[in-house]
Amino acid sequence: MRVETISALLDRYGQCVTLYRGGVEAGREVRAFLQPLREAGREQARPSPLGLRREDRYLMLGEPDVPAAPGDRVVWRESGYEVRTAHPIYLGERLSHWWAVLAPWGKEET
Repeated sequence: MRVETISALLDRYGQCVTLYRGGVEAGREVRAFLQPLREAGREQARPSPLGLRREDRYLMLGEPDVPAAPGDRVVWRESGYEVRTAHPIYLGERLSHWWAVLAPWGKEET
């Protein structure tokens, strides 16, 4: 697959998300693919002292010119997520896209 193909797919089929870099920059709208990550035997909500805490994770594939880094925030469909890990993906010598794992942030559910 070519870098141009991935960019074209993101432009056409990617979802609009807002990326907040490091909590200091204003949000920037970008195109990305997001999908839930399912792990066998893992619950989506776990007990905490304040009630149930969401444990779901999402995979995000994002634009090559907008890097994601751990600690960044993403807003998608009116829900907030924190970037837990992020890595650049290269095709040959060129940066193709960013791969990141997101986890919900915000209030805990009771």
